[in-house]
Amino acid sequence: MSYLIYLSLKGKKQGLISAGCSTPESIGNRYQAGREDQIQVLSLSHTMSRDQNVNHHPVSFVKPLDKSSPLLAMAIDSNELLEAKFMCYRTNPMGQLEFFYEIKLTGATIVDISYHYPHSIDDNGAIPHEVVMLDYKSISCSHLAAGTSGYSISQLVGREEERPLLSGFSNVKPLKKPLVEETPVKPAKHHARYRCVDDDGNLLTERKYRVCLPDGQIKEGKTDKQGYTQWHLTDDKKKLEFHILKD
Repeated sequence: MSYLIYLSLKGKKQGLISAGCSTPESIGNRYQAGREDQIQVLSLSHTMSRDQNVNHHPVSFVKPLDKSSPLLAMAIDSNELLEAKFMCYRTNPMGQLEFFYEIKLTGATIVDISYHYPHSIDDNGAIPHEVVMLDYKSISCSHLAAGTSGYSISQLVGREEERPLLSGFSNVKPLKKPLVEETPVKPAKHHARYRCVDDDGNLLTERKYRVCLPDGQIKEGKTDKQGYTQWHLTDDKKKLEFHILKD
């Protein structure tokens, strides 16, 4: 048996986007008293994977066409920062609905919306709905009934500035310790290269990277078999910031 899921969605510019979404005016006879300011979620999916670092994939959910649909279109158009709270309900032994699980997203933005209008003859039992995909800065999950919780931070570039991400969603992964060893010999003054490792100290060999130089230029390169970057010109001998690109 599937669980009931509701979404409270707040935008930095538009305020409570989910306000009035479960009213008769919004979704007709599907409305739920007491849930007027929440979005009905028909299905919810999310994936986290790991290579050398954790990869956060967008949270995807399906919702009926409702009052929030035009507002979501505005949010993706302006890359509006959002806060989302998914609330999962189940039936307890007393036969009552129990709010038992919660998923929170902060610093979220919409990266994809697809609209589906069923065939009026072949699928006359289906309702118009949309699939929304959210990227995010952080995610937290809490099992309220069992008393467990966890969180993770995606550290996506550009999230705080509310601008498009540097290279799509989740393609660029800033290293916590990107530069650990500088070679003692340099071919020219103010040139430098670096050895890159991951959080566990493993060399990042033959990996593509992106670096922002002091003059503002963005260069791409590839580490060699010893984990060294290419030589890059620096103006002030400061260590450069490298971003390892997802293969």
